[in-house]
Amino acid sequence: MKPQNAIRNVPAPSDTSGILGAARSGANVPLHNTTLAKAIIAPGGSSARLGVSDMLDQRLVGQLEARRLVLTLGRQHREAAKQRPLDTRVNRNVLLIGPAGTGKTCIPQGVCDALGLPLAIVDAAGFGTSRIQGRPLDEIFGEMLQAAGSKLSRAESGVLLLENLDHLLRMIPEAGRDLQQAWVQLMNGRSRMVATTQGTQVLASSGWWVIGSGTFEGLGLAAARRQNQHAIGFQVGDPKSASPYATAADLIALGMLPALVARMPFICELHPFRPDDLLAISCLDHSAVGHWMLAFRRAGVSLEFAEDARRDLARQAEALKLGAHGLQAVLGSRLGHLMARLPELRGQTQRVVVDLGAMLGQSAPKIIAGPPLFPLTDEAEPKHDFETEDWPPDLQELFPPGVVPARPARIRQSSSGNDRLATLVDLRPFLGAKP
Repeated sequence: MKPQNAIRNVPAPSDTSGILGAARSGANVPLHNTTLAKAIIAPGGSSARLGVSDMLDQRLVGQLEARRLVLTLGRQHREAAKQRPLDTRVNRNVLLIGPAGTGKTCIPQGVCDALGLPLAIVDAAGFGTSRIQGRPLDEIFGEMLQAAGSKLSRAESGVLLLENLDHLLRMIPEAGRDLQQAWVQLMNGRSRMVATTQGTQVLASSGWWVIGSGTFEGLGLAAARRQNQHAIGFQVGDPKSASPYATAADLIALGMLPALVARMPFICELHPFRPDDLLAISCLDHSAVGHWMLAFRRAGVSLEFAEDARRDLARQAEALKLGAHGLQAVLGSRLGHLMARLPELRGQTQRVVVDLGAMLGQSAPKIIAGPPLFPLTDEAEPKHDFETEDWPPDLQELFPPGVVPARPARIRQSSSGNDRLATLVDLRPFLGAKP
C-alpha cells in the first residue's frame, strides 16, 4: 500500500509546469492541508501561472513540494495584498525545515522575485531583547521598507524570511524564550514609525507573510519518540514506518514555544540533494560553477568543465553533506590555485579546460593560450580623490586639500596614559585655522 502523503512517490509529469502539471493532469497528489489542495488543484490555470512555474524551473532544482507550497501561499498573499484594508485573518506563515544547502533561502527568493513581492531576510537569532544583546527588533521595519523600495504600501504586505530559527533553541533558556516571544508579538502585529519619501508614517507588521527556516537537528528523534519507537544514537527506527513529515508536536518537543509554532501552521521538510540534483544545480547560471565561469569570462577566458568532471564535482559535494554549498567548497579546494592565477591569465589565455584528473587533484587543468574570447572587464578600483570631494564647510576650512590625516589623531588626556580622539577644537590651534 502506497503512503498517503508521500508526494515524492508521484511520477514526474511530462508537463513543464512541474508539480502543478501533475495536479491538473489528475495525478494522485495528496496534501496535508485542504486550503493548499484547493488552491493547487483548481482547474483552468492561467498562462501567468505557467510562466511563474517556468521561471522557477529555470532557477531551482528539486524540492517540488516546498516549491509548490511556497508558490501557492505566495500567490494567495499577493491577492490578499491587493485588498484595502489588508485581510490578515488567514495565517499563511510557513516553516521550511532541512539540512544546509537544500534551498531554504533560494526557494523564497525565487518565488518572491517571480511574484514581485518585497523580501527581507534576517537572522532570527541575531536580535536582542531586554535579557540578551543584539540588534533591536525594530530594525526589521527599516529593512522591510528598504526591500519595498521605500514604498509603504508594498512594505505593509512584504515577506519576512527568518533564517536559523533553530538557533533560538541553542541559546540560554530564558533568553531563547524571550526572543521567541518577541517573534510571536511581531507576527501578531506591531507598529513602528518609519521615514518614507512622503514623510514619517506608521508601518505595521500584521500584513507580513513570514517564512521561517532552520535545520532543527534532532527532529527525527523527536518524531521517533512520538511514534513510540526505540531510538539509539542516530538510529530512528525503520524509515518506511516513520512519518515523512514533521509535526507541531515534534517542534514543541525540541523546545519551541507552542505560541510560535501555532503562528506557522504550514510545515514543509526539504530533503538532501542527490548527486544528480547537484549535477543539475552546477549547470545553472547562478550556481557556484556559474559564478566561477562568470569570473573567468570577465577576464576574457572561457572556463569549461568536462562531463565526467562535473559528475565528480557533484559526487564530492554530496559527500560533504553541505547541499549546494558543497559545490563552492569543492571548487575552492580543487581549483583555488587556478583562481589565484587569474590575473596572469587575463588577456593571454583563451580557454581553461577542467577534466576529471584536475577535479581529482591528479593533474593540472589544461590552459590554452590565445587572444581573449570575451571583452575584458575593467577591474581597476576607482581612486578616492580627496581634493575633488565635497567636504562640509567647517571641514573644508579646517582640512585644506593635502593635509587630511591618514588616521584619526589622538590627544593625550593625562600623564596616566589615557588618551582620546582629538576633536575639532583640539586641532584648530595646530593647523592655524580660525577659531
